[in-house]
Amino acid sequence: MSRILSSILLAVRLVRTRPSRLSRSGWPVMREFLTIATCAALVSVSGCAAAQAVAQPTAASASTVVLVMRHGEREAEPDSDPGLSAAGTARAARLAQAAQGAPVSAVFTTQFRRTRETAAPLAQSAGVPVTVRPVTAANQGSYAEELVREIREGHAGRTVAVIGHSNTVPALVAVLTGTTAPTLGESDYGDLFVVILPSIGGPARVLRTHVVP
Repeated sequence: MSRILSSILLAVRLVRTRPSRLSRSGWPVMREFLTIATCAALVSVSGCAAAQAVAQPTAASASTVVLVMRHGEREAEPDSDPGLSAAGTARAARLAQAAQGAPVSAVFTTQFRRTRETAAPLAQSAGVPVTVRPVTAANQGSYAEELVREIREGHAGRTVAVIGHSNTVPALVAVLTGTTAPTLGESDYGDLFVVILPSIGGPARVLRTHVVP
């Protein structure tokens, strides 16, 4: 029950981050998510006769929710492993605020400082450690598949956040949804992909919204 209500709050917060950036196709997905979560919550509270009518949405309340975002803006130096700039730090704080109250059970990053610093406020707010999954030249081709497998097997029915890069985020979303990878330019920051994986099968749902600092 608390997970459902928290999911509703998360959805509302994400919509409020920047509604003008939501695509037309994004609104029906978010509306569907809100409808399913709200129906499940009401049935859990009331135990009313409508429970049978919304049996499927109730089952869908155990869906796995994956929040995927690129790291925030980075400093120019050092070239090898820069940290976040002031704008990136503000965006990381905004992400944590948007997801406050959501039942985030795990936060994944790569080994690079900019992803770890972006994830830190969210992980601290959720009370979970940052889990580093390094991406290298050797595993870049299989990185998305391996991380998605870990999420599906170890965090089914939970909410997970992944902070990546302009090349790993599209690959992760593509593997999670089985669709064409979204495009992220080198100057694109703040695009947040909310991927909902139904527990009862069926296609994944994805919403692309934006987190502003």
